[in-house]
Amino acid sequence: MRSTQRRVQSSVRKVVTGDASRRVRDYFEQNRSKPTFVKLLDKSSFFMGVTSLLATEFILLHAPELFWAWYTVFMMLMIAARVPSYTHKRWHYFMYDFCYYAQICNLVQCLFMPKACWLFKVR
Repeated sequence: MRSTQRRVQSSVRKVVTGDASRRVRDYFEQNRSKPTFVKLLDKSSFFMGVTSLLATEFILLHAPELFWAWYTVFMMLMIAARVPSYTHKRWHYFMYDFCYYAQICNLVQCLFMPKACWLFKVR
């Protein structure tokens, strides 16, 4: 089992880094500030943002009764990903911004008070 794991690990390292003995983590740490890596990160972030926008629009237009489930899962994942990132960068006070307040109010309304008209008017 260990030998198979080592063979797979060394082949993945060879494909990603070009050297079978170099760790992928070290490779990314070294190349993170290079323009090509930043460009790839920007392209992938843009692609994921546009894809999520299209998926949200598709769900809203074709299955509006399922939007609450999509929104709940998507926003929980997005906020959960932001908290450690912002805390690490010491930007955690930006989480008190109105945008995050509005998203949490939307989640509360979707999950606990779907018929609360007053909560919709507060936002």
